[in-house]
Amino acid sequence: MPDVLISLTAPKEGVRTFKGRHFLGGRFVPWGLQEKFALNLPAYPGSEQIVELPSGEGQQRL
Repeated sequence: MPDVLISLTAPKEGVRTFKGRHFLGGRFVPWGLQEKFALNLPAYPGSEQIVELPSGEGQQRL
């Protein structure tokens, strides 16, 4: 089990039990794609392209 995980676009199904630090990259996912796949993506502060998800948040953001 790694200490850190980086997901691209959205957390994947396999992160439900991940306990380490979890980073998400994918700021520029088009709104239509977010709606189509019911993605609940976090806000990216400023011009950041990577955001750290709070512990356990990968479970809710699938």
